[in-house]
Order: sequence, then C-alpha cells, then structure tokens
Amino acid sequence: MRRKLIFLFYLLSSLLFAQGDSHLKRLQKEFPFGLLTNDFGILNRNDLETNVCIAGEAPLMDPPTNYAYSYWQCFKSQNTRMMCDVGGYDPVEKSRMVILMIRATRDGQRHEFVSRRLATFQTCQLFLRDWRRFTRGEPVVCVSGSFLSKDKETGQALWSWTFGRYKTRKGCDSYFQDECDFNKRCRN
Repeated sequence: MRRKLIFLFYLLSSLLFAQGDSHLKRLQKEFPFGLLTNDFGILNRNDLETNVCIAGEAPLMDPPTNYAYSYWQCFKSQNTRMMCDVGGYDPVEKSRMVILMIRATRDGQRHEFVSRRLATFQTCQLFLRDWRRFTRGEPVVCVSGSFLSKDKETGQALWSWTFGRYKTRKGCDSYFQDECDFNKRCRN
C-alpha cells in the first residue's frame, strides 16, 4: 500500500511539473521577449499580450531600443519589497511627494522599479496596502516594467526599470488604472 501511495505521489508530481514546464514554454514561444524569468505559473497569455499591445515587442538591449515595452520577471517575495521614497512637500498637492519603488534581488543583482512620476504620500500608502494584501503568504511576485538602464554599484549590477504592474496568484495591481485588465481594450 505504501509503495502504491509513493508511486501515485510521484506520478502526480511529475504531471504537475510537466504541465508547469509546458505552460512556460508556450508563453516563451508566443512572446519570445516578454518574459525574462520563470513565471512559476503566475502569468497568462493576457499578461504578456497586454505589454505587446501597449508598445509592440522588442528584445532586451542595453541601451533599450524601445523604452515603452515592458518585460515580466519574477522574484522570490522575500527578496522583494515596495516602498515610498519620500521627497519634498508640494504646496499645490498639499502633500509630501514620493517616488513609488519596488526593490528586488535575484542572483545577486538588484532591480529597482520606479514610478513614472511623483505621487502623493497618501497614494503611495494605498499602493503599499494592496502590495501587502497581494504578496502576503505568496512565495513569488512577478513585476512588469520597461527597461531603463543597467549600472554597476559597489560591484553589484543595478537594473533600473519603470514600474508598470505586478502580479501574484492572489491578483494584479498596476500603476495605471485598469492596466491589469487592459487586454480587453487591445482586442477592440
């Protein structure tokens, strides 16, 4: 009986692994430039198709040939955090202004995804609230962003990106409203 259970567990594990592998291969075949890492089953065709719809496809190059095209990459959640980098006070907005930033590390290299423009401190707090809700208990978070530059900082590579959106198994959030569901507009 024990051998049968072990065999059944092995068989199910193999099938699940093969299914995940074919999922990744399908995405990479259809969108050869859009996914830079394993997505761990989090992303789907619509996620990558949205980036193509917004800006067309482009291979990752330094310097970039298409500053608008966003690439997806995934990080361990424990190596990723969102923060509000506080700047000065804006009398027009009547608020402290911040840069929304996601910092992540993978394979000894740092990645910083920065907001396109300053946001109010209150707006950044709303992003942080959603970030905690979507990433709590999740092992992996995938982030989409446009490539800006790659520099060396104290011997460690620092990749700079413009933040577009992020996704976990719990859901998606984006810098621009409704960009997680933007694909519906692409088809029209």
